[in-house]
Amino acid sequence: MKAIHIVGRKKSGKTSLIVRLLPSLRACGLKVATVKHSRQPHTLDVKDTDSWKHRQAGAEATLVLTPSAGAFHFSHEDKGVEVASLLTHYLGEMDLVLVEGWKERPATRIEVLGAAEEGEHLPLQSGAGSDLLAVVFGPAVTKPSVDDLDPRLRAFMWDDPEGVAAAILDWMRLEETKPQ
Repeated sequence: MKAIHIVGRKKSGKTSLIVRLLPSLRACGLKVATVKHSRQPHTLDVKDTDSWKHRQAGAEATLVLTPSAGAFHFSHEDKGVEVASLLTHYLGEMDLVLVEGWKERPATRIEVLGAAEEGEHLPLQSGAGSDLLAVVFGPAVTKPSVDDLDPRLRAFMWDDPEGVAAAILDWMRLEETKPQ
């Protein structure tokens, strides 16, 4: 299983990029999962449902299954836990996991660049120990300036999700050839 983080500032187009990438990646035969990271605590299970009651009573994890879908809720304290171990543990059977956010974690990433004032682009969100695979100029960017980008870095416009998917597939093939 490989994981790549889709990062960028708020409202830059991260979710939309993932939604646009999924059909191309699935068309290649990949089993793809997504993870949405949020810095804000959210209630993930609705109050007074049976699964909520199970968790309130002390269950460390609850799996809700219906005839067509399921949801897995588990307690988690973000105290430096290794993201890769969580992904492998819960999503290890997937070929690829697209993680939206978690930009502070070391990871291979694609950054979505939104437009700043007067046509300038927001700076790259480089994280310690991270590998920037590509940048995608978000939907609000009309005239990208690639002058400040490393020429070896792959850059894509918003309307090219197939190109971004191809870059991800190339990266996955390269990762498979690296010695462990």
